[in-house]
Amino acid sequence: MENFQLDPALMERIRRGQMVEGRDEIGRLPVTWVILPHKRDGVDGAWVLFSPIEGLNRALRQIRFSLILAAIAALIISLLIGRGFAKRMSDRIRGLRRATERIRRGRYDVESPPFRVRSRVRRDELDELAVDFHAMAEELSRSRAELARFEERRRQFISDVSHELRTPLTSIRGLLEGLRTGVVEDGEKERIYSLMEKETLRLIRLINELLDLERIRAGKVELKKEWHQVEDLFEIVTEQMQPLASKKGIRLTSRGATGIRVYGDYDRLLQILVNLVQNGIQFTEEGEVRLTAASAKGFTILRVEDTGAGMSPEELEKIWDRFFKADPSRARRGNETGLGLSIVKRLTEAHGGTAEVKSSPGDGSSFTLKLPVPNPKGTGPTTDLPG
Repeated sequence: MENFQLDPALMERIRRGQMVEGRDEIGRLPVTWVILPHKRDGVDGAWVLFSPIEGLNRALRQIRFSLILAAIAALIISLLIGRGFAKRMSDRIRGLRRATERIRRGRYDVESPPFRVRSRVRRDELDELAVDFHAMAEELSRSRAELARFEERRRQFISDVSHELRTPLTSIRGLLEGLRTGVVEDGEKERIYSLMEKETLRLIRLINELLDLERIRAGKVELKKEWHQVEDLFEIVTEQMQPLASKKGIRLTSRGATGIRVYGDYDRLLQILVNLVQNGIQFTEEGEVRLTAASAKGFTILRVEDTGAGMSPEELEKIWDRFFKADPSRARRGNETGLGLSIVKRLTEAHGGTAEVKSSPGDGSSFTLKLPVPNPKGTGPTTDLPG
């Protein structure tokens, strides 16, 4: 080709069989060339390849332009995605902030996480934070409700204690005032002294039961648990309560206790049964109060039933509350404090058992105690009661 000459050094490389390349102009046309030496049938030769540089430049410009367009498109898409992601993150953070502000103002009624949480496999740290925040809000709401109930019970307790203490004290004061002023005649003084003694004993009993209930509630009562024959417990309770039952024309019976044993503190078990029987006698008129026992898988079941007035569903909800009296006038006549069933509940739970009651108006009441039986190794209830 005209105007295409090789440098002697390049020619020498070609003779040695080396490939050479370069750039030049052929007829004012910039080209890039490559020479590949080869030998065929003993004849030395070379392949000479030419390519116009303009075509390469055009291709490079096209590639460069395409890359710029792709970069611009990627930037726009990234900005749109980033804006959407940033908006979503901002909305989620604002949701958390609004929920935090509600809690700061004392409003814990957060029904769901502050924003829509993705599925568990797609959650990120903010989703987990929202779930934990919601759980915290629910726990705070429950704690606040419990504190409110506790405060209400505290106020009610103080009110009830004040009322229960004030009544006998007022009665005693009135009787003393009558004696001091001479209003009471000599023939009535013995009766007045008897009334004062009765009110004093009721006041002492109330204070003792309050202290006992508080010790039980605080877990400061030491239970000396041993095996006891239920039949013996029923016999003692029946002997103690028979005079009171006979006075009201009530039959006091027991059955099913032969051969059954219960594991617990002797004195406290008697206290539980006496309170339940006394409660049954108090709310029964010329009927029956029954003590029954049975053995179940891992438990001893004690039951006290009466044929008395029964209780409404509203009364059943409050039956274990301190100072609750289904019939205040009857409780007053029975000289009761309203703490007996609360003590029963607490003592039964202190034994690891449960106390339940079933009742309906006019059909009497049934109190059931379920006391666990320890296995020989002391690791839990057994399946069979010892003989």
